[in-house]
Amino acid sequence: YYHAPGDDGRSTAYVGQSRDGARFAVLGTALAPGAPGDFDAGGIGARHVVRVADGFLMAYEGDARGSSTGIGLARSTDGRRFERIRG
Repeated sequence: YYHAPGDDGRSTAYVGQSRDGARFAVLGTALAPGAPGDFDAGGIGARHVVRVADGFLMAYEGDARGSSTGIGLARSTDGRRFERIRG
């Protein structure tokens, strides 16, 4: 898992895979920035993913376009596509 600028310039979390630890293939977007007004609307920063009984959890840093940052939590059943846990 890593973050890089997405098509719109906002930092996005991606999934990558490597067989040798030197060259990576992008497998897709793990978590895109939130909607306008969300705490992570400016982008997704540092993240950590752990495996749990029913899938994966991602704790991540969200950027609210320069005004503040916060910590979010997202879940995934396959480790590739994550959905925010609201509330």
